[in-house]
Parts: sequence; C-alpha cells; structure tokens
Amino acid sequence: MNEVLLRATSETCMLQQMSEELDISFRILHMMPSFSKGMGGTLLFEFNVPDAKMKMIHSYLKKKNYYEVIEVEKSARNCYLVLVNATQSCGCAALSISGCFLSGCEFCKDGAYINLFTGTNGSLVRFIDALEERGYEVEILKKRTLNINDELTCRQREVLRTAFQLGYFDVPKRISLKELSDIVGVSPSSVDEIIKRAEKKILSHYLLR
Repeated sequence: MNEVLLRATSETCMLQQMSEELDISFRILHMMPSFSKGMGGTLLFEFNVPDAKMKMIHSYLKKKNYYEVIEVEKSARNCYLVLVNATQSCGCAALSISGCFLSGCEFCKDGAYINLFTGTNGSLVRFIDALEERGYEVEILKKRTLNINDELTCRQREVLRTAFQLGYFDVPKRISLKELSDIVGVSPSSVDEIIKRAEKKILSHYLLR
C-alpha cells in the first residue's frame, strides 16, 4: 500500500472558489460517495474560523443548489464541523471509480491538497485520470510505501478490517460498538481497547515519522 499526496486545481471547482473568495482554508475529514446518478456524496468539513466567518461560509453554501447543509456543529472555539450533501461530484466519483481511500484533504487558495491510500499504482492512475477528465490539473507531491501491517497484531488487523467494512468509522456510524463486539466475539470494552491500541500505532506511524 502507498500513501500519496496530490495537489489538484481547477478554476471551476466550487470549493476552491470558496477558499479564494472567502479567504479561508478548510479540511474535508470524510467523504462518502452516494453511488447514485448524481455522482455526489456526503462530506464532513472542518472549518477553523471565527463565528462571523462561519456565518458567511454557511450562507455561501446555501446559495449553491448542488450543496445541502445537513448539520453545523461547533466542536471547539472557532472550530466547526459541517455535514453536507452534494449532488456535484467534488471528487466523490473519482474515489469510487479508482478504489483509493481518502485520508485527508485540505482546500487552500492554490488548490486541494489530497492525501490518499492506494493499493496499487493502477488505482492511483485511475484517480488522477478521473480528476483530469473533470477538468483538474493534478500534481503528485509525495509518494511512499507503507508497512503499517508489520506493526499491527493479527487480532488488531482483523478487528479494524471488520469495523471498517461494517461502517464503524463512518459518519454517522453504521454499526455500534456493541454490535461490532457481538460479531468479533469479545466484550465491547475489549473491542474498544483493541481499536484504540491499533489507532495509537497507526497515528504514531504517520505523525511521528
């Protein structure tokens, strides 16, 4: 598996336009393709802005008929989580076509900085091709091979894989901790501990390298 950092730019991308017009940077924390004909999806944004700027962002999104703001939550001082339904592609279709996994995306005035996990070079090529077909210019900034599986135990990999496949990490969750524990055959507290220990290893691998 590879970790790749891309920069994608497009003059017609509404999210890049919003970054330029409102003079803000923001992150997409999660993206779930809808698999419908609209080729949109559900996106979870994170904005670190003052209250007044957040009102401007909310108003900006509401004016776009291909974005529907579902929920706005203030998680900390000057930090907002915004859940949005999109009928416009916004990269959702490129993800579903390619088989890549989004690990993070930050929009700035000079484009979108996209972190991906890719299983093969083929999936990365499909993702880039899908973006370029939609008018984006794409540049590979960084690429490296991951060996995180060597650091996780077999049990941790098994539980994480099951949790991921069943939607435990989705927003909102598609399965509860109790339901997950019944499937993997251990108590909820044990499952929670296994996941937290695995997450600590993964975060250490990425953040402390």
